[in-house]
Amino acid sequence: MTEIFQTQRLIIRQWSPEADAAQALEIYGAPDVMCFLSGKPEESE
Repeated sequence: MTEIFQTQRLIIRQWSPEADAAQALEIYGAPDVMCFLSGKPEESE
């Protein structure tokens, strides 16, 4: 895995489907995350 950039708190590296797919599905499947990424306005209750 090729590291592109690293700080104390962050590592930027190339996407690896075998290593990253499960975590990506978990993140992008969470409604509380997608409300910020979808580009749609938040609905009021």
